[in-house]
Amino acid sequence: MDQPYTALIRTVLARQHFRPDDPTPYDDTGWSLDALRNVTVYSIADSSVLAQPMRLLTADDAVAGTVSGSGGMLLVPHLGDWRSAVLPWKVGGATVSVTDSATTVDGTTFPAGTFVLANSATARDAVAKLGLKATAVAAAPGVKSHAVALPRIAFIHTWIETQNEGWLRHAFEDMGIPFTYMSTQRLKEPGLLDRYDVVVFPHVNGAPTTIVNGRAMVGPAIAWKKSALTPNLGVIDSTDDIRPGMGLEGLAALQHFVERGGLLITEGNSSLLPVEYGFNPSVSVATPNRLMARGAVFNAQVVDRQSPILYGYDRMTFPVYFNQAPLFNVQGASRSPRGPQVAQNAPDPSIAKAADAQRARVILRFDTNADSLLVSGLLDNGGEMAGKAAVVDAPLGKGHMVLFGIRPMWRYETQGSYAMLINAMVNWNALSGR
Repeated sequence: MDQPYTALIRTVLARQHFRPDDPTPYDDTGWSLDALRNVTVYSIADSSVLAQPMRLLTADDAVAGTVSGSGGMLLVPHLGDWRSAVLPWKVGGATVSVTDSATTVDGTTFPAGTFVLANSATARDAVAKLGLKATAVAAAPGVKSHAVALPRIAFIHTWIETQNEGWLRHAFEDMGIPFTYMSTQRLKEPGLLDRYDVVVFPHVNGAPTTIVNGRAMVGPAIAWKKSALTPNLGVIDSTDDIRPGMGLEGLAALQHFVERGGLLITEGNSSLLPVEYGFNPSVSVATPNRLMARGAVFNAQVVDRQSPILYGYDRMTFPVYFNQAPLFNVQGASRSPRGPQVAQNAPDPSIAKAADAQRARVILRFDTNADSLLVSGLLDNGGEMAGKAAVVDAPLGKGHMVLFGIRPMWRYETQGSYAMLINAMVNWNALSGR
């Protein structure tokens, strides 16, 4: 650390410690990149490390993936990061399956979430470029699995703000995940969402009623479009007036989209929309009174380890980014990670089973011990946050809503959480039967 750039290293890798009586922070209070990227950093105090051979990099360095063994099929274990999660998009349309449970092949154990695909030049090239480890075997393992149907993704934004969704959009573009970009104003178009399998709705500040109703329609229209005066606007989207929201028609279209079998993914404040409008009554918003958890890194605990959303995550606790709200309560979550038990006096077991299938499940919750919550940043009155749901899978009709109270793709810093959101998309039609 005795070098000119020590301050940068300390800033991005040290643990930040803010006290409740410090001046009110402008923005985040915790940004330790090793925790947010879910990697381990080693501090080496032996100066002889500087005497080791070094070379000047002329391009971004990368770890090349490997393929071992022989046979016509490849088994690619999920590593719990975005490189694994995006594999189905990188193999040129090849058929990819995902194992629903662990399996052992030739003495090697492959966890649930392992990708299974034909051993082709395209697949081997994708494994190499993504830095993965694949094993070639003679045949696909005889274990329950499901085929990946790459989703048609609608990425929706509001005109209330675009900065927060812009970071998530940048992450999608950087990883090569295709999507169609549209504003919430278009949701009222008849049949629009019938063309898609997944709707991604990133964080938007403000009340859910504002997302639905938009800004006050007072004064002249406020356009966002290309013109002689504004030649740089309207490149990726435009509107004659930024004030209208999605309206009740757009809200109903979102609900219908999920009910007929689609997947709605929300993050941060946007998760309040389906909760407060009652899309799934078994989820409610927890409202703490004195909590201070301003933009920091916290420990979260795995609850539903079987969920495809957590494929590749092999630790029961790992760090996530969270900023004050929202926190969720899930009915019956304290009794079972898969939802409450069916009432013993239910008159018809089939009816009770159907009702239970519509109950939300906690996938990830904040550490139940308030003293173990904080990794980096500011936390006060953590007892109001401890044990609250952080990621929820809420069924609705034939579809699902995955509600992220955390921010899984925050400012290109939280790569350790990327895979959860991507996993949900890859397994969009396989979140129920496991």
